[in-house]
Formats: sequence, C-alpha cells, structure tokens
Amino acid sequence: MPLFFMIVLILRSLLKNNWIFLGILIGFGLQACQQVAEEVAPPSFSLEREATNYLSAMAGNHRFNGQVLIAKGDNVLYRKALGYADRSNEKAFDDSSRFLIGSITKPFTAAAVLILVESGELALEDRLNKYFPEFPRAHEVTIRHLLNHTSGIKDYHELPNWKEESQRALLTSMDVVKAVARESYRYEPGEKFHYSNTGYILLGLIIEQVSGQTFDHYLDMQIFQPLGLSHTGVIKNSVSIPNLVKGYRTNPLGSQEAEWINYDQPFSSGNVYSNLEDLRCFTRAVFQGTLFATHHLESIGAESSSIYELGWGIRSLDSLQLIGHVGAMNGFVGGISYWPEEDLFIGYLTNDDNTPRFEISHSLSQLALGYKVPIPERKTYRNQTDVDIGLYTGRYLVKPGDTLRVYEDGGQLYLQETGQESHIMFGYGANRFDFERLEFNAVFRDSIGEGFQTLVFENKGNTFLQANRVPKGAF
Repeated sequence: MPLFFMIVLILRSLLKNNWIFLGILIGFGLQACQQVAEEVAPPSFSLEREATNYLSAMAGNHRFNGQVLIAKGDNVLYRKALGYADRSNEKAFDDSSRFLIGSITKPFTAAAVLILVESGELALEDRLNKYFPEFPRAHEVTIRHLLNHTSGIKDYHELPNWKEESQRALLTSMDVVKAVARESYRYEPGEKFHYSNTGYILLGLIIEQVSGQTFDHYLDMQIFQPLGLSHTGVIKNSVSIPNLVKGYRTNPLGSQEAEWINYDQPFSSGNVYSNLEDLRCFTRAVFQGTLFATHHLESIGAESSSIYELGWGIRSLDSLQLIGHVGAMNGFVGGISYWPEEDLFIGYLTNDDNTPRFEISHSLSQLALGYKVPIPERKTYRNQTDVDIGLYTGRYLVKPGDTLRVYEDGGQLYLQETGQESHIMFGYGANRFDFERLEFNAVFRDSIGEGFQTLVFENKGNTFLQANRVPKGAF
C-alpha cells in the first residue's frame, strides 16, 4: 500500500474513524427544504467567534477560501465567506455562487438509484452483468456493491495515466470503464470496502440504461426540480455554468487557476455543481423521506463497523453518528455533515484544492456541537535559499522495500515515496515542512554529523509515522 494512501487511512483514524459521515433517520417534508434558512443568534459559547477565528487562521495559511454554512432546522447558526470567487477581479462570494462538489455527487447518484429501486425499475441485488455483460466477473457484482464501494473494482485513479486522460477532449465515461475493465479486481466482490469512483460511473450509466434518459436530465427531473435546487446541476464540457466560481490550485508560494479536465471522466462519480443551501435541502430531503421512503436506507449505520452505505459515509463523533461526504475536483474542495436527530447540517465549499478536507470537516463538526478546536498556528514560510538543503536530503526507511527520498531539484526540496509521485516541501519554523494538498507536516529531528537522522510526520501535533535515515551506501 503506498504510504500517502496509508497516511489518509491513519488521518481518518485520528479524526475519529472516517471522513464522510452517517446517522439515524427521521422525517420532514419538502416545504422545509425549499425554505431559505433564517439567521439566529449564535450559541452561548460563541460559535461565531470560535469558527471565525479557526477559519481565519486557516485562510491565513492559504488553507481556506470559500463558504461555510451551519444550520439547525431552518435556522442558520453560522454563515461565513472568506476569500474570492474570482481572485484576479477580487470578486466576492455571494448567494448565487456555485461550486463544483466533486465526490459529493455520489449521494445524488445514490439517490437516483434508490428512486429507481422504489419505482421497481431496479433492485439493489441486481447483478452488474444485467447491464454490462462484457465487464469481467460482472455476474459477481451487485448494485449494492457498487453503491457501498465493496465491488472490488479498481478506482480509475489507480490507473497510471488517469491524469493525462483527464486532459483528453474526446474521452468518454465508457472509455474509463473499458480501461478499468482491463485491470484485475482489488479483492473478491463483497469482501471489503475500498473507495472506487469507477463503481459510481457504472451506476450513472446504469441509471441512463434503466431510465432511458441522460444522467443530467434524470437528476434534473427527479431531484433538482422537485426539490427546488436552483443552483444545482450536472456540469458538461460544452456548457458554461452561470456564477460558477473559478477553481484554484494554491500552495504557500502562490496560486493559479486550476487546470481544465474532461468532466466525462468522473461523470456520475463527481460531475455535479451546487451551493451550500441546496446541499442542505438535498440532505434533509433524503433523510426525511421526501425523495423516496426512508426504509430503503435502514441498513445505513446498522452495523457498528460500517463506514459507508448507499452513497453516504458514517462517522462517530463523541458517541454521535454523523452522515455526509467530502469531495474534491480540479480546484474545488467541499464537505457536508448531518446529524439527523437534531436536523443539524454542517457544510463548506471552497474553490481552492489546497483545503484540508478531512480536518476542516472534523473541526467544523466539533464547533457545531459546541466544542472549541485548536486554532492553527500562523506559519511563516522560508525561502529555500535560507535552508541548508544538504541537512535534509537522503533516504528514510518506512519499511523494507519502501523508503522516503528527500532530494533537491532546482534549489527546491522534494519528498518522494518509492514508486509514487513527488511532493514539494515548503519550509517553516524549525526544521518543519508543509506539503501542497496533504493534511500533515514533516519534522526533521536528531541532527548529528552530516544531517538529520529522523523524519516524522505529524497531524495537529499527533505523530503517526517515523522513518530513520538510511546510511549512505546502503542503496
């Protein structure tokens, strides 16, 4: 398992079990979903002050640029926007701002599947070979497996050329499916959980087969229009979306507009745009029985070991179960969390992919429940010319056959795990380094002789990996 994927798993554990969330089902009607929430006074511990201090610190470290909404029922507890929708023109966010939501698309895709299930046009135990008879081992995979990421089908992000393919104008969603079909399964269908965007692309194509409509048209007719989600839709390569904010790629040294991708690659795994008010309405509608009967969701959270069911993740926070999802897409990051018992919604959307999605989701959930969170330290980043690069360069052993290589290229330090992509290292403080889009920092310790002997990874003060320098000549 690549180290940086392993680190994500460790961070999920540090952030109390998962990053995408679930809970208990209750019922309300469509009318509440269509209402715009009213502002109310913050709670006594001052959610306004604590959340603003936290988000301002994150923004000061180039880690947040977007909007936040925390609402209980129809009452807004906290609403905030920081940064710009368009940095070059210093255009602020407003109520009409729309964001790409990446994998938060998956709850919409799952809802569309469950609408078809309720109408009798589809069954959760239908086999994949009913719709894709040529896909390898399709007779072993069910619709439920695809929804729950337990199919064993590889995520297309595991293909070595997926980034290059994302830039290809003529790429189609079927091209993605065919490319993954040539790969072996990660494990036996139904055996365990492993996140797979490919499974949700297959679900979108199945929705089209069963309904006889395009994916975007089916969602518009069955979900967006009935719920009055006026700022939500499916993004397409050929259509310009009004008020879609610009996405950015940022690091401590600067920011640039995110690169274009072909939206037919993620397709129904990540091609929806929305805003926070619409996401709040949609989430409530799902768990309050507006779109389909809640008995279809009875399996969600039934097992204490469950971390993902039917398009939603499950997370424990202080003995509570929260539901939700996070998402990212070429310059955009977002997260939604929901506590059904209290009808409490927590959401954020940013147009900057340097946002630490898991950390912010967790911290906002804690704040919404009345807990203070540590305010991130303000980081002053060093120029590489101020760093004695030779003290850091070398190889650090993770385990036999897997090392972290710290090397210099063009006066810049990089970190690379065996067989994985390189990550630029941004120095701050005493022997500390940040990374673009990664949710941990590196600390070098034990300086003797020619350099540091130990490389440690930390998250919010927690050490979760230590690698010792490999003596020169060992490789």
